[in-house]
Amino acid sequence: MTTTAAPYYRLPSAAVAGNTGLRDAAVQTQLEARVLRAMAPLVQDLGAATLMDLLDDFIAEAPVRLRELDALAQRPDQDEVFRRAAHSFKGTSGIFGLVELVQLAMELEVSTPGRTPLGSSRIDGVWELRLRFQETLPALRSVRRQLQSRT
Repeated sequence: MTTTAAPYYRLPSAAVAGNTGLRDAAVQTQLEARVLRAMAPLVQDLGAATLMDLLDDFIAEAPVRLRELDALAQRPDQDEVFRRAAHSFKGTSGIFGLVELVQLAMELEVSTPGRTPLGSSRIDGVWELRLRFQETLPALRSVRRQLQSRT
């Protein structure tokens, strides 16, 4: 992951907050299908209502976790806490089949306080993860509506 984007806190808030149109409809549809495929066994095992709750929690808690990762990325003395936070984000993203988020979080998880394996800073890595999460929100909300229609 090579990014030239500045950390999100240096950009206007609209750069992150209102970017629901960053991906075209075809990409969103593919993402929804991937998430639904990943969640299909869980729907059978746990039921649509439980999965909706898990999805709601992920959508609500991810921004908090991303802010935590950003703060930790700026504290080299918190390396192990940063790695655990990235690992947790990776695992939760994996439950929902969010492969791109898993890969970005994994890169952060194995990073050193100065750099990720591909050479970007941890702060830039968290920025990229935040941006990709924001891009997935429309698909996640659509999947949630589809789950709700099953209950």
